[in-house]
Amino acid sequence: MGSSYYLACLTGNILNLKLPSAINAIKVSGFKQGTKEADVVVGIAIAVSSLITLVILALGVILLMPLESFMTSEAIGIAASNVLPALFGAWLYRQRCRRRHHH
Repeated sequence: MGSSYYLACLTGNILNLKLPSAINAIKVSGFKQGTKEADVVVGIAIAVSSLITLVILALGVILLMPLESFMTSEAIGIAASNVLPALFGAWLYRQRCRRRHHH
């Protein structure tokens, strides 16, 4: 990835978004990996991937703003505070049932 590695590390999600973009950019361009041309193509692919991620996040924030009053309501706060204990309770129950089944 060469010089575009800094941008990839800065924006994150390398394995899921940046690396596949870089690999596909090299395949589509036909340049040999490790050349200056391939490095430029990979840099452009990672930059475009980062911009698209930014646009999607911005759209998500803008589209979720009308739900702000609902998401900050007391009922949602109470429900959200019980999610983690419910998940751990279900997990522990399942672990206990497995132990009884194996004995």
